[in-house]
Amino acid sequence: MSKSSGAASNREVLTREGVVLLVELLTTARDRVPRSVPGPGEAIDRALALAVARPVVLVVGRRGAGKSSLVTWLTGVPQATGLGGVTREPTTVDTATERFVDTPGLEDPDDAVLRIGPLADAADAVIWVTDGLQPWTGTERALARQLEDPELPVVRVISRADLVDPAEHAETLTRLHALSPSPAWWADLRQLARVGGPRPDVLRFTHPGPRRRRHLRVELAGARVPPIPTPEQVQRWFRELARHGLQGLAGRLPVAEAPEVSLAALHDAVVAELAPRVPVPLPALAPPIAPDRLDARSLLQAGAAWVAEGELALLESWDHRETLDSLHARTEGFRRVLDAVVGTL
Repeated sequence: MSKSSGAASNREVLTREGVVLLVELLTTARDRVPRSVPGPGEAIDRALALAVARPVVLVVGRRGAGKSSLVTWLTGVPQATGLGGVTREPTTVDTATERFVDTPGLEDPDDAVLRIGPLADAADAVIWVTDGLQPWTGTERALARQLEDPELPVVRVISRADLVDPAEHAETLTRLHALSPSPAWWADLRQLARVGGPRPDVLRFTHPGPRRRRHLRVELAGARVPPIPTPEQVQRWFRELARHGLQGLAGRLPVAEAPEVSLAALHDAVVAELAPRVPVPLPALAPPIAPDRLDARSLLQAGAAWVAEGELALLESWDHRETLDSLHARTEGFRRVLDAVVGTL
């Protein structure tokens, strides 16, 4: 069952929650995804969905502790309960900034694990309503162990403050803190549900919280793209690969095969190594002109001419040089924006 109060847009929600910068950075990153690089756009879309989704606040506690009264107070939406004022099924209530999940009262430890476990896994924060007139039960102790997660903020609201001597509040807080070191706050929830009242800072949660920030980091890790070389870097790679190959060939002199065979094999090896590093087609790179016989001097001359011609082709005859330059600039811009996004998390 789901109820909603207010119809604020996600943009308004995020402005109030202070994460509009995150959304703007993600949107900028998505707009800069190079079209020739598949994958990052989908990861950023998933990250955007996480960023704009309302934080989920799970409200738990034993039966009759005041969970529904608390949700009524925080949302302004009166909560319908079953026979005897008891919530029978989880109820979702959306406000402009949060999603509250009011849960059935917990009595059985096994039931607490089965019912609350999946809900807690999907929550950004937990408000745990504890009856100030009753000692903790075995179920509540089991729940405390289940909710021990450094990524899941938990705040305890101690209800029935009007029925407990204020002098006993501090002692009760000390006892509860020994059982579960979560922040706690005393409240008369029935009165708050009827007439309202300001929400204390202890019940205001950071968004995105620790768990959602981790999910965002995971999604954005999938948006990483490999760096794209500049045309100048491709020229350097060609020069380094060619010289390395020539040195290797020189070390094997004399060779049995014809000079043109050795130099053609060297050319093919260099192109085979270079092409996978470049996301656009290379220009036609001619093999070295073979001398009549292959000795150290002739190899040096042929190799020097080959390297010079290859670099010239990469400089002046490469139809895709401007495309590569543009792709490099776009990719680097995307990587910088993505780093800025991750830096906010």
